[in-house]
Amino acid sequence: MKVEKMNKNRADEMKKLISPKLLSHPHFMFYCPAKSKRADFIDDFLNYHLFDWTEKGQLYVSPNVKIIASLVNKKEFEYKFSGKNSFKLKINRNASRIFVQRKNVDHITRIIVPIKIDAQVLTLYGSASGAEDDLENLLSEIKSIAKKEGFAVVYETFSRRLIEFMESMGFEIAYQKPFLGTQFVQTLMIYNVNPK
Repeated sequence: MKVEKMNKNRADEMKKLISPKLLSHPHFMFYCPAKSKRADFIDDFLNYHLFDWTEKGQLYVSPNVKIIASLVNKKEFEYKFSGKNSFKLKINRNASRIFVQRKNVDHITRIIVPIKIDAQVLTLYGSASGAEDDLENLLSEIKSIAKKEGFAVVYETFSRRLIEFMESMGFEIAYQKPFLGTQFVQTLMIYNVNPK
């Protein structure tokens, strides 16, 4: 379901459900290598992005709020934090790692998706373990929107855990390599790359 409105109470509720699952999320292991500081980093990240994504129409949530997704147009990647709740990320030395990863995804997306095709980058936050139906419902909604509006969906991950599941949902691997000399393997998968 697309999130149309966000307020502090709803953000706090979503953070309570999602944040614990992000401690071992590969993106956040890269963003904040120090495990002792990761929970605070995740809190700052979500405090900012839940409002930012909602305002820009980029936030989706699974039926039971076990997984959230950002869906960002390849032309709308941002390389600064501004506006509501941005201060803590601005002063966090690890926050620049978000932009390193984002720039990398931006660059690869421009290579794997033809320039004339509109594409939106999908990132999932949460845990699909025991929530496969929740994830399937979320992805089905996003796929339906992509078909209706005629854009390709590029799913990006540092984990191999969901690759087989994403393939069963119609996504195809377009890129898979170690990420910038780290222990993480980055995979980009495409859905609806030839929209009618």
